[in-house]
Amino acid sequence: MRISNRLAVALVLFASIAVSTGTLTFIATNMAMENAYRQYTKLLSSELESRRLRVQNYLTQVGYDLSITANSRFAQHALIDFTDAFHQLGDDARDTLQKLYISGNPSPSGRKNLLMTAKDGSDYSNLHLEYHTWTNDIAKIRNYYDIFLVDTDGHIVYTVFKEDDFATNLNTGKYNKTELASIYMQVIEDPVPGKIYAEDFVPYAPSNKKPAAFMGTAVNYEGDFVGVVIIQLKSDPFNDIMRYSSLLGDSGETIIVGSDKLLRSRSRFSEEETVLKTKVDTPSVEGALAGRSGIGVINDYRGIRVLSAYAPIIANRSTWAIITKIDVEEVETQPLVLMRWLILVSAIFSVLGFLLGWFLAGRDEADVQH
Repeated sequence: MRISNRLAVALVLFASIAVSTGTLTFIATNMAMENAYRQYTKLLSSELESRRLRVQNYLTQVGYDLSITANSRFAQHALIDFTDAFHQLGDDARDTLQKLYISGNPSPSGRKNLLMTAKDGSDYSNLHLEYHTWTNDIAKIRNYYDIFLVDTDGHIVYTVFKEDDFATNLNTGKYNKTELASIYMQVIEDPVPGKIYAEDFVPYAPSNKKPAAFMGTAVNYEGDFVGVVIIQLKSDPFNDIMRYSSLLGDSGETIIVGSDKLLRSRSRFSEEETVLKTKVDTPSVEGALAGRSGIGVINDYRGIRVLSAYAPIIANRSTWAIITKIDVEEVETQPLVLMRWLILVSAIFSVLGFLLGWFLAGRDEADVQH
């Protein structure tokens, strides 16, 4: 048999094996890819829902805390007593209290709450010694940034952490345009017992422009409206809920995005602060803020292709987007490894088929000549 004939036989066998193994490689890779996306879709959806519920439960718990506090005799008497003691100090109440509890406070900035009383002999300081331990413990246990008691005239008669807003007036003072003041004014307009008012996260000047959200409600005593209790939230609890899980692999993360499309939780991919600084304008965010839930492949805020699950969170008056995602590259890692392995096997078998065809064709030629 001529060499050309032997080559033809070998190439036919080579092509047959290559086509067969190539087809199997294509089918197996597609099945593996579909299975990988199906598994990660289920994982992302489960993680998303779990964390969404935890965020909703946390916000609900803050509301419960506000309602319980406003309905407690302790808080009601504290607000009434602090209001009376505040007004006893006259027109200089703000300057006097800020001197006693801020500038004259020996505790460092950020820890002014450690001072139990200024020991100046005033009714205010005596009351502070009586009530401060209780409110300070609530803020610590619940991981709140601050707790405010505001009288019906807008005076902040008490805070836990004694920042620059302490003892100012939310009607006429320098912080009357803040979200804190907005909570007070909403309550004043409609002081319904148990009704919760809220403002979304913003950089709050008295707290060194750290992200702050506020929730508040009316305090009534024996049917009379006596003031407002307001809680200042920090982003830490939301960061804890969104904390990285090894279930999401090397590239997965869950984030919260506000209606302004700025992060409400920290990105695990940045060493710098990202809350209220990093913008996330993606189709997933658009969908969640529009009230939809779903999952799909998009480019995320890092410019990387990801498989992204999304859903809305109703955060009191605001709508947030919660996003759980993982890089497409990681999703497709195992199917692509399988594909490369199958291609290698296909190539080996195809070459062996070529050699076998060449050998068998040569042997047939030898038999004929013999």
